[in-house]
Amino acid sequence: MSAACRQSSAEPSRSRASSLVGPGVGQAVEVQGGRGIVRFCGSTEFATGRWFGVELEGPYGKNDGSVKGKRYFECPPDYGVFVRSSQVKLLTSSARSESTSTVDESGAGHSRATIHGAE
Repeated sequence: MSAACRQSSAEPSRSRASSLVGPGVGQAVEVQGGRGIVRFCGSTEFATGRWFGVELEGPYGKNDGSVKGKRYFECPPDYGVFVRSSQVKLLTSSARSESTSTVDESGAGHSRATIHGAE
């Protein structure tokens, strides 16, 4: 089963399938580059598969929400990263500083992140 983006509780659900797997746009997550908010989820032109675009809390990213001239979301320069679902950890609302759960298409954990930036 391929990963889908879940709608955040603040956004209306467009389809039942989109609410089943993965963090939703607007949810707090942790990735290799740090913590941030999911701003994009879906297919991209720079690589196959499903990608999560994350706006980081600080300038530790690789882009501004665009890659190779294509805009996927907006954020300040160097605050954006794109990662696979296996590199996204959803932060719980009750303990954002400590508790995380790994989101992975296969159910297995991975230690390396693939981060795409403005190339």
